[in-house]
Amino acid sequence: MLICTIVDTLILYITSFAVSYFIGAIPIASSISKLYGVDIFATGTRSAGTSNVTKSVGLFPGIIVAIGDITKGVIVTLLGSTLFNIEGVLLIFPIMFGVLGHWNSVFSKFRGGDGVASLTGAFIVISPYLAIMGIVIGYFTGIVAAKLGYSSLIGVVSAYVIAGGMTAWFGLVDISLIIALGLMTLVVVFHAVIRHRKLENVLNN
Repeated sequence: MLICTIVDTLILYITSFAVSYFIGAIPIASSISKLYGVDIFATGTRSAGTSNVTKSVGLFPGIIVAIGDITKGVIVTLLGSTLFNIEGVLLIFPIMFGVLGHWNSVFSKFRGGDGVASLTGAFIVISPYLAIMGIVIGYFTGIVAAKLGYSSLIGVVSAYVIAGGMTAWFGLVDISLIIALGLMTLVVVFHAVIRHRKLENVLNN
């Protein structure tokens, strides 16, 4: 009986991870860009994300991509918590697989974007307060740090530390999930930094 329960749980989790990956892998940025005759992987930062689409294709397509990528994060998190009954800190796993799908989409020859928008969608579901505070704090911190290297990194980390700390302090979200989201945020940001460094090296050689 116990073995059957464990097997059923494993199947449920594996299914959740697979579904999350394929949702995250939906190539919204590259599909929208193609409608405008642009190969997003061959222009700008070569990243299938909001920023590159906005700069390389236009503001309206960029907004559509932002909404789409955030929605992917929302759907992945909602499905994980409702359909698959994943709770607490374990909810980080479907979120992680959603981001992995965005990074390495099977539909785009395992290319993708940075995953920041998709992660934002997860934050919106888990704690709207954290998401709103994070966006506002990150935006203004990024402006202040604009003259420094990696201003976006400074903005995102500052946003998480302040907003995440306040959310945990007031008991709005499980502290273990806050910590897990913080680690995931750092992984996403550093992945973006490393990716952009590699691109700069390729373009400069």
